[in-house]
Amino acid sequence: MNARIAFSASKIAAAALFSAVLAAGTIGLPAQAAPADDAQIAAQVQAALAKPWQLEGSELKVVVSQGQVHLAGWAQRPEDVALAREIASEVPGVQRVDSFVRTWSSEDR
Repeated sequence: MNARIAFSASKIAAAALFSAVLAAGTIGLPAQAAPADDAQIAAQVQAALAKPWQLEGSELKVVVSQGQVHLAGWAQRPEDVALAREIASEVPGVQRVDSFVRTWSSEDR
């Protein structure tokens, strides 16, 4: 009977160890990415928005709160606003993108 208890205890210990290894992602399985903090997300979004030549001339500000990106400022055309939203939404950790970007146009002047 004692052998049975010892065997069960070793099974439990092995299962616990295997679970810990899986959680740590050390046996080749993809680990879940931890959500980035808001400052990291904001920096990544700002860097991503600086790359496309289509957004040159735009004045975009990025604020991130709990993974929600808030874009504000001015863009040349409505297509630029849509592009900025798309670029921001592709950054890892972004949950949602809200846009308060206005466009410059001859009608507004």
